[in-house]
Amino acid sequence: MTQIQLQTVSCEDLHQKMAAGEAVVLVDVRSPEEHASFNIGGQLIPLTDLHGRACELNPEDEIVVYCLSGMRSASAVEILNSLNFKSVKSLAGGLKAWNY
Repeated sequence: MTQIQLQTVSCEDLHQKMAAGEAVVLVDVRSPEEHASFNIGGQLIPLTDLHGRACELNPEDEIVVYCLSGMRSASAVEILNSLNFKSVKSLAGGLKAWNY
C-alpha cells in the first residue's frame, strides 16, 4: 500500500505568495469561535463540515488549509485529496507558526 506524503507549505512561502498576489485559496478548518478570534483570511469551513461543503471550493484551485497546529489541516488535505482536488496543502505548523 502506497502512502501519499502530506503536502505542506511553510508560513514564509505562504506569506510570500500572498504578498505577491498569487491566487491561493485559504481555508480555515477551525471552529467559528477560533476563526473569529484570529485568522489570516480565507473561507471558514470547519473540519467537521468539510466533506459536505467541499462543493464550495474549486478542485482546480491551489488551496491552503490551516488550523492552529496543523493537525486538523492535515486531515482536511486528506479529505480534499480523496475528493480529487488537484493542489491542496496544509500550512506547516498552523497558526502557531504564523508570525507575520
